[in-house]
Amino acid sequence: MADPLFDAAERAQLSDLLGELGPDAPTLLAPWTTRDIAAHLVQREHDSLAGPGLFLGGAWGRFAERRRVEAVRRARFGM
Repeated sequence: MADPLFDAAERAQLSDLLGELGPDAPTLLAPWTTRDIAAHLVQREHDSLAGPGLFLGGAWGRFAERRRVEAVRRARFGM
């Protein structure tokens, strides 16, 4: 089991890095930007409807991707 303090520190570092880079920085997962990565991580942690699609693919995957794209559209990066 992961150490909760390590997880919190790792999330804080990632959050800081995403904030420093800004929402439109390129990533190794092109064409995704840092905004897409942030939306994916938030979706993974908080969107119980789309969660299965992150792993199952098919119709679930398409559903999850539509929800992620919508989250990216609505998001205010750094807020």
